[in-house]
Amino acid sequence: MQIHQHNAQAKTHGLTSINLKGILVGNPATEWTVDVYPSFAEFAYMHNLMEKDDYEVWREDRCFVSFRDVLPSNLTQRCMFVLDDYVRNTRFINVYDIYRDYDWDIDLLRTGYTTLDGKPASYEKGFSAAQYMPWMKNLYGNDWEGPILGYTVSDYMNKPEVRKLLHISSKVGTWNACNNDPDWTYNLQLEGSTYIY
Repeated sequence: MQIHQHNAQAKTHGLTSINLKGILVGNPATEWTVDVYPSFAEFAYMHNLMEKDDYEVWREDRCFVSFRDVLPSNLTQRCMFVLDDYVRNTRFINVYDIYRDYDWDIDLLRTGYTTLDGKPASYEKGFSAAQYMPWMKNLYGNDWEGPILGYTVSDYMNKPEVRKLLHISSKVGTWNACNNDPDWTYNLQLEGSTYIY
């Protein structure tokens, strides 16, 4: 948005425009009526993780639940039964890639090593699904950990040659799948962020 506003003013004030080629949005949840929980039923049905009868109930009853309850839910008794079936059928499936085998061993060697400016540095290899998606415990229960996600991408993104090609300064530290800064929080609001795009 700031680049767009800058470029609009640049034309009238004789400033240099920023030549934006595109944007990348990482792991977006941008439209609450579609993203995250609202898409689960259709996704599950289309991938044989939900029975046709359950999917029809979900549609007939207009079942709805949103991410972190940003929008009001509509869960009839029949919706709750369907949701229970969904949870039972998907508890041990990685929703990010249902066809790939994953290492579910939470005790894997999770520390990787690289160099930043010639000095040794360590990083956490991947995240458990529960670390990455803590809100999923609402569905799967507090004992759910899920598979390890991003184990190999952590190694790739911390290679010195990859960081150099992507112009990543050593000042930002090693790459991790998520920002663990306790002061960094999501701003949940009723309006999604599609208007920004």
